[in-house]
Amino acid sequence: KWLDERRTLGIRSVDDDECRLRLHCAPIWNLPLEVVRPRDIQSLVLELRQKKRKDKSGALVTALAPRTVRHIYFALQGMFKDAVAEELIVASPCALKKGQLPPKKDKDPTWRASAVFTREELELVISSELVPEDRRVIYALFFVGAMRFGEAAALRWRLLDAKQRPLGKLLIAHSYNTKSKTVTETKTEVPREMPVHPTLAKVLAAW
Repeated sequence: KWLDERRTLGIRSVDDDECRLRLHCAPIWNLPLEVVRPRDIQSLVLELRQKKRKDKSGALVTALAPRTVRHIYFALQGMFKDAVAEELIVASPCALKKGQLPPKKDKDPTWRASAVFTREELELVISSELVPEDRRVIYALFFVGAMRFGEAAALRWRLLDAKQRPLGKLLIAHSYNTKSKTVTETKTEVPREMPVHPTLAKVLAAW
């Protein structure tokens, strides 16, 4: 019922939350809401943190990234918080001690520093004729316009003011949800104005 209500409200993370709950919360999934205690949640988080898998070499490594464990816990926390609001339970069992939730960090601490495009690579993906034109345009919106995919996909020409000086202006007010196939508000739910870089202006003019 909780998941269905979130779908009705257009909550973007509902499918991810459902997967997190079903795949990783088996120890409490079939328990009545009112019998779940903080120790059950604490045990679950500890189990998730200690979960192991074998890598290609056969060595045991941590199965879940710290961010994944946090996402699972926050999905549970949201569900129990809403259960309190619905008066299904008196208090939420999501009460962890300091240090029980893993810190917000990447599973591989080195990848983020390398997950960048060089200036030359950027120029290539937005200008090379080997890249289809529609891709060049969307890449220019991503990189030069600093937009998320959904924001770029929801843009309309009426949101572009090319007459502004010294730079044109784009109003980013909506986002396209690939799961529900609908246009919704942006992630922050606050429209923002984006200056149009001269390079992006040339790409948009050509498009």
